[in-house]
Amino acid sequence: MADTLKLEARTATGSRAVRNLRREGMVPGVLYGKGGEPVLFQVDIPSLRDAMGSDLTATLRVDVPGEGVVSATVQAYQRDPVKGRMSHLDLLRA
Repeated sequence: MADTLKLEARTATGSRAVRNLRREGMVPGVLYGKGGEPVLFQVDIPSLRDAMGSDLTATLRVDVPGEGVVSATVQAYQRDPVKGRMSHLDLLRA
């Protein structure tokens, strides 16, 4: 398991706001499961790439705003069909 991935809280919702995040080099996502409230987050692409490496089913240590460090598994992800970059990430508390 790699270093801890620091997630930033995300308040921007809706397609326009999320599109702007992606232009800024951020990946929007959601962390859910284990009875906890869902947390909307954003993370920069280089940090995400470093934490995941080439393992798209990785278990990650994530620093969640207001919650601390938890273990999470990549539940689902979406890629931009043209650019090939990750466009959304779902994490499940492990």
